[in-house]
Amino acid sequence: MASSIPVIDISSLLLSSDNLSSALASLISAWDSAFRTAGFAIITGHGVNPSLPDALHSTAREFFAQPLESKLRYRKNEWDFSMGGYVPLGVVAETTKEGLVRPPDLVESIVYMMGRGKPSELPQELHDPALDYCVQMSRLTENLMRLSALALQLESRHFAHFYTRREFTLRLAHYPPQLKERSETMPIEGEFPHSSLLFNLSIDLSIHP
Repeated sequence: MASSIPVIDISSLLLSSDNLSSALASLISAWDSAFRTAGFAIITGHGVNPSLPDALHSTAREFFAQPLESKLRYRKNEWDFSMGGYVPLGVVAETTKEGLVRPPDLVESIVYMMGRGKPSELPQELHDPALDYCVQMSRLTENLMRLSALALQLESRHFAHFYTRREFTLRLAHYPPQLKERSETMPIEGEFPHSSLLFNLSIDLSIHP
């Protein structure tokens, strides 16, 4: 097993067609090697606007700092964030397992959803960077799947049909300061029962105190 996670510049993929240039061939080889050894890769040259995570982070902080009454205007569902919008503190319990019921997690969220009818209604200052983020991450996902297909010696569009129906959920989570120490019966947030393509663009988009 590799001792460290490879860092791979994918800019040659974004700048070229599927014609196999020497730079693209080198990238394909590095991608193949990374996932045969480490199983992960840190990518650079991905084309995502580096200021976008900061914009989301700052606007989310401003939203969560508002009075509860103002935030509740964007609440869409009494039980979870399946319809997007604002989810107050103490609603979601992601640590619940079969046969074990625990209190809700100590987190409030604002959730942007796109591709399931009308996009989630958010404050305009949050809606615009959230939409931009989803669009740019969708483009990046397509490019990474194209690169993975080439590394597997498949046609570059081999995985494209899996992405014809595009749905996005962007959840910005806030963990307010608590007056008492957390115990096993007061979880912050537990295992999330879904799989996803993991992106970390320099910062954690969860909002901590």
